[in-house]
Amino acid sequence: MAVTKAARETLGLEISVDNLRERRMSLAELPEAIEEFSLLMLIEGPAEALGVIAIPSATLSVIIEMQTTGRLSRIVPAPRRPTRTDAAMAADLVDALLGAIEDELASTDAAVWAGGFRYSSCLEDARPLEMLLEDLPYRAWAMDLKMGEGGARHGNLLWIVPAQGRGKRGLLPGGRDSAAARAEDLAEREWNDRLENSVCATQALMDAVLHRFTLPLSTVMALREGMTIPLPSDALTRLRIEAGGRTLSHARLGQHSGMRALRLIDDESFEDNVIPSVRRATPKLDVVAPQRHAGTGPVPVDMNGQSRHLDADEGPAEFPAQRTAAG
Repeated sequence: MAVTKAARETLGLEISVDNLRERRMSLAELPEAIEEFSLLMLIEGPAEALGVIAIPSATLSVIIEMQTTGRLSRIVPAPRRPTRTDAAMAADLVDALLGAIEDELASTDAAVWAGGFRYSSCLEDARPLEMLLEDLPYRAWAMDLKMGEGGARHGNLLWIVPAQGRGKRGLLPGGRDSAAARAEDLAEREWNDRLENSVCATQALMDAVLHRFTLPLSTVMALREGMTIPLPSDALTRLRIEAGGRTLSHARLGQHSGMRALRLIDDESFEDNVIPSVRRATPKLDVVAPQRHAGTGPVPVDMNGQSRHLDADEGPAEFPAQRTAAG
């Protein structure tokens, strides 16, 4: 009933347990009981007890399909190695399953070993289990599942927790009863979702900086339309993306769909992410119309000109002469 309830609430999917087997296992036996390519979800319970839920590829594919397309494919995908993205998508189902099991067993002696567990993290394979889990007897439930309308898809699930248990009958850690804990967890999750939505909707202002330098006030006051401001020869390919007084990334100036665009680059030559102090060099200002630059040295830039698209594997590109109107 717990699996059916959890799957219906989180996935809108009908799952029934066709067969349930319980056995005691030692820590050394656990890796052998886990099917290859299973997603391993570490669960944490009372008094820092650790357990595992192993979701084989056939079951995981159903979870992913329901979350991405809302329906099950008739073709069963080939087994593959699970990822952390898979774990994030399965976490809600795992917590719902653990909560449902907890509710069903809250008034029984089984709550001592079955209650109080929640998803903690995931593992890429079973090898670290012997280092992460304590060397003690474990209780394992192996479930054969029928999933989808008419049981169209088949899979299984393995739930492993310490055999002795460290919880209390009818109570979760901290003395909370099961129903109250579920309500508190739901309220906390809804609050976290609202906070995440609010933070993600916040706008962040970023600046694309070609170059920084200082000029005497007298020179700034003398700026007129038509004057050119020399920039370093790599200014167009080494822009800084800045926000809040820090450098976030570096980029190259180019064009995309007729609009100026920036291509982010990974430049390890920048040793820190703090905006350096402005350069003290005072460029010479020319009133001569800017011309296309060749070779090294300053590049006149006219921001009313056109820049061309940059491919990721290009070196520093030659851009048309560009001219900046100073006002």
